[in-house]
Amino acid sequence: MFKRLRLKLTLTNTIVTGLIFLFLLSGVYVFMKQSLIRQSENMMRSIAINDRFRYTPFITRAKHLDTNYFFVMVDSVGNIVDISNNLTNTYDEISLLVDETMKIDKDFGNIKIEGINFRFLKSYSNFRNDLLKIVYFNTQPETQMLKNLLTIIITVGTITVLITFLASLFMANRALIPVKKSWERQKDFVADASHELRTLLL
Repeated sequence: MFKRLRLKLTLTNTIVTGLIFLFLLSGVYVFMKQSLIRQSENMMRSIAINDRFRYTPFITRAKHLDTNYFFVMVDSVGNIVDISNNLTNTYDEISLLVDETMKIDKDFGNIKIEGINFRFLKSYSNFRNDLLKIVYFNTQPETQMLKNLLTIIITVGTITVLITFLASLFMANRALIPVKKSWERQKDFVADASHELRTLLL
């Protein structure tokens, strides 16, 4: 009886604590993911409208750009007329990326080319209305950061549940000590009373 009660108390406490931690850690993960997306989107919008990245045919001013961010200028028929000079990709790779991006009927979104995920933002040039500026962000570092965060969350969550289980088991044992003593006293009282009654009847 006491073993089942102890197990029930331990499991209840562990499950409740585990669910609370799951909720909190999931919140941290979602918040971090949304924060990274907002950060990259803000950077992309800044690149799209900033004067430092204005259109200058084949002579871009983006040497200080993070290599995860780059932009491409295309004309009204989709031909590349300018690219930022911080690219590590080949012209053919960029051309394929632009072609696939132009097929997407959205100004902001994600695209996967040859196993690499990119986030893109389309924005018409402030200086040439016939030119479309497409800003890209290679999401690989962001994805890796989120994977690392998820690994940490799973590890911390597992350790927390294990510690909670052991602590709950210890606390359940301590909480049941008075109950056990009371139960033993009650059993002794009933046994003594039964003995006295049998003695009187005899």
